[in-house]
Amino acid sequence: MSVSSRSRLRLAVFASVFLFVCPGAAADSVTDRAAEHMERGQPLAALRVLETVEASRAGNLEFDYALAVAALEAGAVGKALLVFERVLSENPRFHGARLDYARALGAAGQLDQAQAQLEQVAAANPPPAAAAAMREARAAILAQSKASNWTLRFGAGLESGYDSNVNSATGLNEFLGFDL
Repeated sequence: MSVSSRSRLRLAVFASVFLFVCPGAAADSVTDRAAEHMERGQPLAALRVLETVEASRAGNLEFDYALAVAALEAGAVGKALLVFERVLSENPRFHGARLDYARALGAAGQLDQAQAQLEQVAAANPPPAAAAAMREARAAILAQSKASNWTLRFGAGLESGYDSNVNSATGLNEFLGFDL
């Protein structure tokens, strides 16, 4: 499976941010394995590794963020949305998670909500790297909203015909026990 350079960069940034935000995770074999999978461009494998301990670690901010990003990158958008909501309910000022949450909303087709999340990130005056990621996410959401415009067309028709055998109906007054 080939991964685009943009995806590789995004995954490398995730791994770096994850280890920075969660320095205690470096000693944890589960999160180490997940980070290694993410660095190699294998988000599905990272998600599977993290899911093995999800029941015992759900609610831990750093773990939940790693799980949500792995789910988003693996294409499990529904799971990513739920976990990002958990992260943001724990720490509403975690703007990196909010940016990724906006990406997940965009992937789910919830473009208006994604745009609202991006506006919250922009209002927080993000650093240049985050601002660049936000502009990229905003451009992707805008492109998706333009692509999702659809057209509904209605049509009507009129047909006519001719039957030369109009009076050839049965002359019976009763058929199968029913009066006609």
